[in-house]
Amino acid sequence: MAARLCCTRVLSLTLLVASVARCGHEWLGSAALLKQPLPKVLLNETHLGTFGSGWVAIDANGFLSAQLVGFGTKEVTRGCVESCEASLRKLRRRSNFLGLFDLRQGYGCSPFAVPLLVGFLQEYGASFRRIAVVAKGAPLRISQVVASAARFR
Repeated sequence: MAARLCCTRVLSLTLLVASVARCGHEWLGSAALLKQPLPKVLLNETHLGTFGSGWVAIDANGFLSAQLVGFGTKEVTRGCVESCEASLRKLRRRSNFLGLFDLRQGYGCSPFAVPLLVGFLQEYGASFRRIAVVAKGAPLRISQVVASAARFR
């Protein structure tokens, strides 16, 4: 089942927590879920560039969280994408991932980074149950271009 890409201009913190149902490494919304042990973190990396940084984390339950701060250079984007790919391969299951991409603090990315993002979405997009992109302005437009170029629905 293909994931749905949700792009929005403004998403309140309450809606973000309710829609993603997650905060940090604990699931929210159910007392039973809060009592479960935290999932093992497979990846928690930051990739730094001259004009910005990218952070990505993936846990053993298949929750991928990524954040862009500043400008996403080709090198920062490549580092994040390669880290994600390696971790997703470790999980060995090809579906049921959840993705949250927080681009609110970003202000764009290099045009040379777009093919890397399109390739990632083409290769792994069908593996996600749901992908949420929180962005506005240029990052929102770029995420829409990437989704369209990858023919992602």
